Amino acid sequence: MKKALFIFSLFANLCFADVFYNADTALAHAEKNNKLLVVIAVSDTCHHCHDFLAKLNESGTMDIMSNKYDVVILEIKNNLDIFTNVFNIEVTPTTFILDPKKPQVKIPEIKGKADGNSILNYLSSVEKELIKIY
Repeated sequence: MKKALFIFSLFANLCFADVFYNADTALAHAEKNNKLLVVIAVSDTCHHCHDFLAKLNESGTMDIMSNKYDVVILEIKNNLDIFTNVFNIEVTPTTFILDPKKPQVKIPEIKGKADGNSILNYLSSVEKELIKIY
């Protein structure tokens, strides 16, 4: 199991240099830079997660997201406190937006893997709704 996590971490670090892997660091950076935080919850044993992340990278979606938003990829087992006490993640991967200035605001998420265009459309629509709320 440790080997699978190591391989997953290595894969993620090689592919996504501008992405965070620590929730606290990502949240602090997003708040400091006045950015929304895109959270991608994954499992190191989930083949859908591996496929999803690879497709986000190959399609250029991850680059587009990380230019506009701060992005954090969090492995569920390593962040159980967050995913059991704060967010109710039912499937992996799950993608959602968090406003670091108002983390209590629950924003609907995308459950399961989706294509890059669906993710970008989701991010755009959430951003527009947040502008209306604030």
